[in-house]
Amino acid sequence: MANMESSSPPVSSPPSAVPSSGPPAEELLRAISTVAPQLWFPLRHAQLTGLPRDSLDEPLWVLQRAGMVQVADWIAGLGQGFQLTRAGEKAVAHPDPLSLADGAKLPLGADEPDADAGPPAPVLRPAIVSPAILAVNLLWFAVGVLLAWKAGVGVEFLKGEAHPASTQTLVGIGALKGTLLLQGEWWRLLTCCFVHVGLFHLFGNMLMLGILGPVSEGLWGRRRFALIYSVAGLAGSCIAMALHPLADTHGPIRETLLAGASGALWGVLFSVIVWLIRYKAELPDGVAKEWGRKLLFAVFLNLMLSFAPGIDSQVSLEGHLGGGFAGAATAFWLDRHWRPSRWLSLLGIALFLAGLLGGLHLYSRYSDEWKPLRQSASQR
Repeated sequence: MANMESSSPPVSSPPSAVPSSGPPAEELLRAISTVAPQLWFPLRHAQLTGLPRDSLDEPLWVLQRAGMVQVADWIAGLGQGFQLTRAGEKAVAHPDPLSLADGAKLPLGADEPDADAGPPAPVLRPAIVSPAILAVNLLWFAVGVLLAWKAGVGVEFLKGEAHPASTQTLVGIGALKGTLLLQGEWWRLLTCCFVHVGLFHLFGNMLMLGILGPVSEGLWGRRRFALIYSVAGLAGSCIAMALHPLADTHGPIRETLLAGASGALWGVLFSVIVWLIRYKAELPDGVAKEWGRKLLFAVFLNLMLSFAPGIDSQVSLEGHLGGGFAGAATAFWLDRHWRPSRWLSLLGIALFLAGLLGGLHLYSRYSDEWKPLRQSASQR
């Protein structure tokens, strides 16, 4: 999240032990057995049965935890493949296959589960939402470059310089200023997350999105990742704008111009940390450490590029952390391992967003920091 002075191997999250939707785990176990010894693919099963693809994740996780199904090869066009374990093969004919799991005795002659096998690997699914968000950011920056070039400030726009025409271009493609917010343009709280102040700002954020986006999307699922990203971006914008409506200058009073995806990206970062804290045991040995190194690298790179010389911008630490904590809270609230219901989760997020927007509205109307902007907006 940048405030510029105005001249004016992916995986999915662990479902709950008792699926809230989709086929029972026993039914899915028998469906997998019908194609053995060939691989079974959830995507193909969903297409044949008409079931939503996401509804298969929970029963699959139950079967993995029971040691009856294991992850196999991922094949382009078909997605992640699965196959029965030896325990799963033995359990298929049993009237209640899941009763054989969790320490229950297997039928006489069945193989005992391998104690050294460790926890089942999470389900691997290709990322779709995060690459789409990255593409939209790049496309929107290209639109800004085109408009800035027509205004005669293409180079200044690419360098992120605070030229009046460059600033006007940023505003034209969705950047946020306090006076615009006071005039009712609240939609800019989200659009500013797709606007970047120069190539360095864009490069740093998109590199962070490219590293962490597919990981978070795989861990939490596509819909929940989209919610985490959106809520974190909106929260970062609200907090950054509420606390810093004016640029920190020693000269004339100037408005802050808010732009950048950093709040959303720090929400993505914190969502991965939440998953690692809650489900670290589900990862193979060494994977958690490898991801930890990626997280540190992404944070270091983002901060280094944010503070790089030559970028006429101010980094909003409050916006970063606000988006980060909002992303963590959203991820935790959407965690299917404990949530009471999907609707209750969505209601909680809606109330959280209403609180953010309401707080920003009150702050902009009554805070002394916003007084110059209120006066300026009333004169227009």
